[in-house]
Amino acid sequence: VQDVLRDLSVDYVTLDSLLARDSLPSSVGDQVLEELRRSDLVVLIVGHRYGSIEPASGIGWVEAEFQAARRINKPILAFLADDQALFPAASIDEDRSRVERFRQEVLSNYLVARFRSPTDLAAKLAVALTHLIQRPRDRADEARQPSASKGGESRERSVRILHLLLSSPGDVADEREAASRA
Repeated sequence: VQDVLRDLSVDYVTLDSLLARDSLPSSVGDQVLEELRRSDLVVLIVGHRYGSIEPASGIGWVEAEFQAARRINKPILAFLADDQALFPAASIDEDRSRVERFRQEVLSNYLVARFRSPTDLAAKLAVALTHLIQRPRDRADEARQPSASKGGESRERSVRILHLLLSSPGDVADEREAASRA
């Protein structure tokens, strides 16, 4: 996932990078909220593990990020591991009640893409972000059609820099990496 984001020149931050900066839970929560405010959108990747618990609320960090993003009306691109995809047993919670409840909440509120492998996720993320990035540029290019008298093409290009928060529990680390490479 991170290679895809780099290739598309998307600036991103992950909870792992925030934890590396500061290990105090309350300041990490503040940093997550600040990063959410700075971000243009959130990429949510959910596998079959609920993930680490945020101490203050007692819910998972990823779910806490998701809820905070919803509260401040951030757009969310949601990707869920397909139920039929082969995942290592270590990447699947024994008690799936929390992750299933969270997955159902995401499914109930967002149009989601399902992935079956890291490569599949990388491809779907690349397509989604490319469409998102290209859409405003296409409208701007239409407004700058070359004049008939010059007979040339418009060489002016617009650049849109996206800042996003990449949110996922640890069981989809390979998917994060594969999407980066795509």
